[in-house]
Amino acid sequence: MTFRDLGKELKRLGTAEDRVKVLDVDHSATTYKLPQIEQRLRQGVFYLRAPAGVTAQEMKELFDKPKDPAFRYGITSGIGTDYMELLTPDEYARKYFSFSNQFIRIEGARRMAREQLDEMFDEMKGEFDPGNFPHLDDFTISGYKKGDADLSTEVKLLVYDDDFRSMSKIERDIAIKLSEDNLHREITAGRHLVKDTKPEIILSSTAKATAKGKEFLSSLATYLLERDGGIQTEAKRTKPKRVEEPQPSDYRTLVSGFPKAHADSRHPSEIVNHAQSEFLDTLSRMTAFKDLEILKLNRVIHVQFPKKLFGGRRLDLRDLVELDAVHKAILGSPGLHEGWNAYRLYDKKERLLKIRFTTPEEELQSPWSKLGSS
Repeated sequence: MTFRDLGKELKRLGTAEDRVKVLDVDHSATTYKLPQIEQRLRQGVFYLRAPAGVTAQEMKELFDKPKDPAFRYGITSGIGTDYMELLTPDEYARKYFSFSNQFIRIEGARRMAREQLDEMFDEMKGEFDPGNFPHLDDFTISGYKKGDADLSTEVKLLVYDDDFRSMSKIERDIAIKLSEDNLHREITAGRHLVKDTKPEIILSSTAKATAKGKEFLSSLATYLLERDGGIQTEAKRTKPKRVEEPQPSDYRTLVSGFPKAHADSRHPSEIVNHAQSEFLDTLSRMTAFKDLEILKLNRVIHVQFPKKLFGGRRLDLRDLVELDAVHKAILGSPGLHEGWNAYRLYDKKERLLKIRFTTPEEELQSPWSKLGSS
């Protein structure tokens, strides 16, 4: 079996809506400007997540078929604490790789390894399908430029609702879709941020785009041009906006699907202590917390922020985002899907963050805030 054949076999797993997901660690670290991860990357690292109904072992058996792979691969549980910081800014990574599960981990930086992996990933790329492209009813086409060897292909999407918050969601969902189709290195999704400009989202092929990436954009443009009757200068709806039914959180859906071989026989206090230890280990590795003084007490973690007049800082939104990412990651760890809760309390005067761990029966009231409650 060739590596292109391997890519074809991996693409056949699952469905167009639930295909093998690829997390390109180097690409994500570079895209979201995480030099602390880039510095640790000595070789190309990828994680592959199997679709529903397919096990990591079944994927590994496909990897065992080609002869003389120049890259290393194996089954691993979770993406590892070294790369946990990806889960904060990368919504695609957070959606599909923020829990403990069986993944295929690939490592390969040599030229031969890169060539083999490029062949495999190229065959795994998705084609444009209007049936599963997000928000097609929320924009019209306002520009199209077909690229060549020197110029990128560009498609401009004019959003119907002149609302920058709606644009942000549409842009994120499209970016996730491109990653799901393994086109994250091929196409960028951006938008105008200037107040008085058109509410456009711009999709552009990158310098690394292959024929498949450019073809994806061309197929999207062709579909929209036919549907909308050509390039549009303004966006007016011809039918009411579709109201989407509320969906359960991605994390809870994934956790509910985890198989349980047997009931957890541990004492509730053991589960809480285990959660606290895992939480502390992960939190101390996060960018926002790794340089802070962190102390472990009985069922409590204290995080002391510097109180210096110059060079000191307080708890801010970035810290809360990373705290939430750690909480989600620990909830996805084996044996910690349930049986514990975590609460936070910040003392502004002392600049001290307290994280308290309890059993589900022990509910803390205000001013404590429960993690994961929003």
